[in-house]
Amino acid sequence: MSINIFQPIYKQMNDIALGDAPLPEFPLIVDIEITSYCNLKCIMCDHTYMDRKQEMMREDVFNRIIEQCKLYKPAIRFIMYSEPFLHSKSLQFAERVKESGLLLHITTNGTVLTKDYIDALIKLPLDSITFSLQGATDEEYAYIRKNNKLPVVKENIEYLLEKRGVKPFIQISTTVSERDSKEDIIKFKERWNRYADLVTVGTTSWARIARKKPDIFDIIGIQPNIDRKYIRCSDVMGKMCFFANGDITVCCDDVEGKLVMGNILKDSMKTVWDSEPYNGLRLKLKNMKMHMLDLCKDCYPAYDFAKEPNKEDQSKYIIS
Repeated sequence: MSINIFQPIYKQMNDIALGDAPLPEFPLIVDIEITSYCNLKCIMCDHTYMDRKQEMMREDVFNRIIEQCKLYKPAIRFIMYSEPFLHSKSLQFAERVKESGLLLHITTNGTVLTKDYIDALIKLPLDSITFSLQGATDEEYAYIRKNNKLPVVKENIEYLLEKRGVKPFIQISTTVSERDSKEDIIKFKERWNRYADLVTVGTTSWARIARKKPDIFDIIGIQPNIDRKYIRCSDVMGKMCFFANGDITVCCDDVEGKLVMGNILKDSMKTVWDSEPYNGLRLKLKNMKMHMLDLCKDCYPAYDFAKEPNKEDQSKYIIS
């Protein structure tokens, strides 16, 4: 059993979003899209319908981000709507992060990993990894993700679990819809708890997909969920995100770059973090004005990570 070294950071972000902690002088987490390519075309994923250019992050762009992070020591995550291991320099980039004394998390669909890659990640050592699945059954995974690679993913997870020492922390994550039964969700958790330190099941959000593909609900055979409620946004309070071209955005869900605040090749991270546009956005979201923003009005997070004070222990909620 491994410990999630990122958990105190996630809790701190929750506390900031709830107004229980001050805004940090620098992002606590920096999400980096080292590539905007993905090898899958999942029905439920914004990437499948993305208009933004797909490209690989250049080494000079990546190095500039890490150089500016070294002073403040934020945690680094290779994440966003892409598959990081498609980048030919993904391992070199990971090594650069660890050599700089920074925590590193990677989210992957697990289909392109090899044993050599896994061995290298253990050697780093990688601090945390999430294997992103979909649905609660093999059949739903195959339908939504349009592939039959789940056995490959399972084999990679088993190999990592067998070979790792203390690190990395292994999380298996999925989201479900009304196509998945409660019984199947229970079985999913029981099945995958044998291979991971944490298994999370969230709700698939179709709101942004429906704007680009209005017939999506007819295709998948479910009804639109009109009961979803906004929750407090911790992203703008504790996180900064980078697209492959170096553009700086406030949210890993900003698939089309609607909230770009600058570019690392011409702007410093600290200047952007303290900028008037960033602070103005924080104020809107602090006051729950999501409906005023084109991106945020359809944001219904899969995992309810920010609970109201004095209720359940916030530390167990996961920021995705």
